[in-house]
Amino acid sequence: MKNFFLAVILVLISGCVHTWKWKREGEEEERAYLYYVIDIHGTEPDAYFDDREDAVSYVKEFQQYHTYRIVKAVSRKKHE
Repeated sequence: MKNFFLAVILVLISGCVHTWKWKREGEEEERAYLYYVIDIHGTEPDAYFDDREDAVSYVKEFQQYHTYRIVKAVSRKKHE
């Protein structure tokens, strides 16, 4: 019995660490995609967002001045 407790203590203090990434069902990986807001006559994006809803609100806010399109792209951080 003494050996069992010693083994448990050694495993607990061995320094092995595992981080859990909890995701809800249907939830994509964090920052899996970036959403770029680009004017149809421009060549560079005016803004980028992690969340599509933020990009849509940006487009609605400036729709009287620009004709924007939202482009979905794979985030670079996902592949690093």
